[in-house]
Amino acid sequence: LLTWQIQIVRRYQQPAFSLIGLRFVNLADTLLRLGEHRGHAFVDSLVDRLQKTVRETDRCSRSSEEFLWLMLPHTGAEGLLSVKQRLAKVAELFSGPEVSQIFLRVVSFTAPQDLLEQEDGELLLARLASELA
Repeated sequence: LLTWQIQIVRRYQQPAFSLIGLRFVNLADTLLRLGEHRGHAFVDSLVDRLQKTVRETDRCSRSSEEFLWLMLPHTGAEGLLSVKQRLAKVAELFSGPEVSQIFLRVVSFTAPQDLLEQEDGELLLARLASELA
């Protein structure tokens, strides 16, 4: 899907789209400490908050336990800023003592302006993931 979006924006220079990478650092360790019941409850509240942050037409994908990607079609730089501001509220979930070791790293990208020459979906995800490391 990402490579296809890149091909469209390369050919037509529109519609713009954005991608957000989220890394929940120390999430797996924290879930182990919380235990199964409390861990699931925390993840459910996290998912609920994330769903309220994005539109129904946006897409989410995980590449690992800690990495989540949000594809935002028809979203330019201005719309991306709005989504990132709403995502900042998700980080408020990590203020409790049991989950204070989790912190959120965010990287973002908007096409066509941030697209590198010859970059496809796989290379773009690798570039953004390296910024989240």
